[in-house]
Amino acid sequence: MDTQKFNFKNFAETFKKFFSNLGKVAAILTAIASGYAASEIYHRYDTTVKAHKMQDAKTSKETSVAINERGELMVIDRGSGTYQMFDNQVGQTIFNLYASKIYLERKQ
Repeated sequence: MDTQKFNFKNFAETFKKFFSNLGKVAAILTAIASGYAASEIYHRYDTTVKAHKMQDAKTSKETSVAINERGELMVIDRGSGTYQMFDNQVGQTIFNLYASKIYLERKQ
């Protein structure tokens, strides 16, 4: 019977090579996981800050209100020229609110 000799030197080299590569893979996976965790933390912080941002009331000197040809309500920022568009039902609802307020004031 021929028995094979256990080559410890060869085994040690293979063992070192395997764990050397395993260490590199572990370092890469740790870097990827850290980057993902940092992006999740930033995303949650960013959405929390945006959700709780205080809104200030705009004055008539800062804004203009118009209705376009399709009946959509436009609120225009006079300073920057930017505007927000609203569906015609929004404009109609706002008009009805103010009309009923004026009607009730005049009725009294």
